[in-house]
Amino acid sequence: IPFPRTGGGNAFNEVEYVRPIRSGDLVTVTVAYTEVYERQGRSGRLLFRVREGALTDAAGERIGTTRSGHVYTYRVTGEPAAPAPQGPPAAAAAAAPPGEELPPLTRTPTTMTLVEYAAAADDYAPLHYDHNYARTRGYDGVIVHGFLKAGYMGAMVEQWAGPGCFVKRFRAEYRGPDYPGRPLTCRGRVLRRREEDGRRAADVELWTERADGSASTRGSATVLFPA
Repeated sequence: IPFPRTGGGNAFNEVEYVRPIRSGDLVTVTVAYTEVYERQGRSGRLLFRVREGALTDAAGERIGTTRSGHVYTYRVTGEPAAPAPQGPPAAAAAAAPPGEELPPLTRTPTTMTLVEYAAAADDYAPLHYDHNYARTRGYDGVIVHGFLKAGYMGAMVEQWAGPGCFVKRFRAEYRGPDYPGRPLTCRGRVLRRREEDGRRAADVELWTERADGSASTRGSATVLFPA
């Protein structure tokens, strides 16, 4: 692209499991890029790259699939002004009575948390530890890893669902940065209950809230309960 790049980061992560992954399992991940497309965003022209992964066990059997997106922003001269941001889409069950609320989970990640997470996830992007670099990218300072926020939401879902549950599908979409030292509250709401694979299932809406009430991450999960 013949324009200067001005930023970028994770756009979304999705995962669907065929079965739970146990401690000690040997997992092989094969990744391929499947989509490249453009969108007009609040900050200008956005370029998305989407990649999909296949997770297999030692016997070559499929364990699950992943899908993730990465976005780059560019300064394009002569581009029309970006459209005004719209509000979040209405929930799929907006016309139905409010569903069950998940007990919220609040975490306040620190810079030490980011260091520990980087070591655990092998994610050493400078946005998460180099304050000066993060400021050159337009942030107030280092930002919390997107997948760490997704992990908080996943922990909330599992604590609500209880022992024996199986989070079959999970998606997290990152709408804005979060900074260490600031509280982050995970919230959720049941959208629908049904059956899947012969088990009781629930589709859950998820999001994270900053202290001012704004949402920085939105997501969803499908939970299977013990038979």
